[in-house]
Amino acid sequence: MRDQPCHAVRCSGTPFADNLQCNALLTAFAEHGITFIPHRLVLALDPVRRVAILDDMSERPYDLFLGVPKHCVPEVVAASGMTVDGWIPVDPKTLALWGYARRSLRASYGREV
Repeated sequence: MRDQPCHAVRCSGTPFADNLQCNALLTAFAEHGITFIPHRLVLALDPVRRVAILDDMSERPYDLFLGVPKHCVPEVVAASGMTVDGWIPVDPKTLALWGYARRSLRASYGREV
């Protein structure tokens, strides 16, 4: 039995983009007493008070906090100049490099990489 209520916080309006997965997860949350809080970001954790502070400055108590950190390329990759808006541009179907990233690697290695 949990000492604190359980919350799932997400910046988008749904837990997943796919409606079938989303509905299944929201149903499972409800069955297990988990409150889904859409359109919110966790700004900070106060480990002394054991609360998560959301972007609307509301607070949610926690016993155990599980979070996914911000996704970004490593600093060395960003400094290489291969990124566009913080990501290496690739073809989503093949993951082949696009544009500048591909030309940059070709210039560095003298061949296709």
